[in-house]
Amino acid sequence: MADLKEIPDAVLITPSHQYPLGGRMAVQERLDLLKWAAKHGVLVLEDDYDSEFRHSRMPLPAVASLPANGDVVLLGTFSKNLSPWLRCGYLVVRGDAGARLKAVREDMDTPVAGVLQSALAHYIQGGGFSRHITRARREYSHRRSLLKDRLGSRGDLELSALDGGLHAVIRFERPDAAEVAAKALKEGVRVIPLAGYYIDRRPMNGLVIGYGAVTDLQLTQALNVLESLLKFEPT
Repeated sequence: MADLKEIPDAVLITPSHQYPLGGRMAVQERLDLLKWAAKHGVLVLEDDYDSEFRHSRMPLPAVASLPANGDVVLLGTFSKNLSPWLRCGYLVVRGDAGARLKAVREDMDTPVAGVLQSALAHYIQGGGFSRHITRARREYSHRRSLLKDRLGSRGDLELSALDGGLHAVIRFERPDAAEVAAKALKEGVRVIPLAGYYIDRRPMNGLVIGYGAVTDLQLTQALNVLESLLKFEPT
């Protein structure tokens, strides 16, 4: 961050689970960021991406919860853990930015109905949301296991980004991932070439596959298609 020629007004981070490779910021990196942001007056926007679904490692503390003098806004949404149909999210604001954001929000009026907000608050306070997350985490962990059982032991690929979230990254040397994705789409399976997420360095050959919005049967069928296209051979 110190090498930046121009100091930005704000930085957006996804410290819990970077998409798509699945990396996360260590606690010291979070503290260093907060120190830098406070020094330069930079607003830190913390996208709480996939933080509810940790499968193998304990979650690290949110940047907004760490001691610092800078302004931090934690961004969250119910789109993944409940439903995108709700079109409802939330902000947890620390520092002087809170009053300014509240004023802007009031000027823009309320885009989410008060009835929905009250219903969500009641659902959370009554423990329903916590129980739902527990059930969902169990279902997603099972699908994650399906992926690992089918692809994790293959010697000609690397399966990663499975510590959290609802997707996995499959990396391999050949064939070309874009060609595999195009052929898979003809079979009714949509996967995304990993190369599309690179900007300033040579991309890795691989695919991004999501497992949050499919059934176990659909995921199994998709894996059958991918295996046939990639022609995996055990080592």
